[in-house]
Amino acid sequence: MNCQFGAVRFVYNTGLRIISHRYQHHGQSLSAKHDIKKLLPVAKKSRKYGWLKDADSI
Repeated sequence: MNCQFGAVRFVYNTGLRIISHRYQHHGQSLSAKHDIKKLLPVAKKSRKYGWLKDADSI
């Protein structure tokens, strides 16, 4: 359960950081549902964030 909640917390905080950075530096608003959600499968395939595959997706 620690792995699951750790992954959820990491994804949430990273998405929040991306949205905040984009708004502060570019003045553009991103949607978590439409824009950030698309980044998760890409992150799971990367070497750096491949550990996200260990957590349950549902």
